[in-house]
Amino acid sequence: MSDNKLLYYIIAFISLLALISFTLSPFFHIRYIELYGLNILNRVELEQYLDSYYDTNLFFLNKNKLKESLLAIPYIKDLEIRKSYPDSLWIQVKERDPVGRIINNESYILFSSDGFIIENNSIVNRVKVPEIKGVGYSFQNEYLEFTPVMEKIVQALEVITLQNRGKIDLIDYQREENSLVAYSDKITIYIGQPVGLVEKFRVLESILNKIQEEGLAVEYIDLKIINKPVVKLE
Repeated sequence: MSDNKLLYYIIAFISLLALISFTLSPFFHIRYIELYGLNILNRVELEQYLDSYYDTNLFFLNKNKLKESLLAIPYIKDLEIRKSYPDSLWIQVKERDPVGRIINNESYILFSSDGFIIENNSIVNRVKVPEIKGVGYSFQNEYLEFTPVMEKIVQALEVITLQNRGKIDLIDYQREENSLVAYSDKITIYIGQPVGLVEKFRVLESILNKIQEEGLAVEYIDLKIINKPVVKLE
């Protein structure tokens, strides 16, 4: 072996050792974890899942393991994890959007539009959404299975904002009359038969916004005829 070739191998070996040493150095230890997309959850709640990742090497981070641990949180539907060299981690969270709640065995069950149970065995939910009564449902693993009327109500709630869902305290299906009545604080809302609910709830959202903006005192809202809503002032 010529002296030049030997020198080449020595330089390559030393360079490889230097690269490995640099890769394993504290320069690439995770110091910052940025979280995006949190509206319901907060950072403090996620820290217990993230603490162990600080000061670990970013190159050797197992993103699938971290993702799996975070997806165990019911409020998280999906997330994207990105490495930002040399020392940061970016996590984009997609939260589940609660639409309603039911009472089962004296505990509230909070659920999303696809029926996923977000909170169970809880007396007070962190997110205010309407309680739904008088409709049937069943349980299938981590999901609620909706009856046709329940599904129509959920579809209607999904089109309005979470803030406006929170203004509705209760939606009561009166089976004998095949009619829905809702309550918002002291306001009674006559929805009528469970048809055209998406449009009715869009109208209701507009009315609730106007009531809030103008500080109106309202006795009841009648949405039984979609194109002719009635708002009775006190």
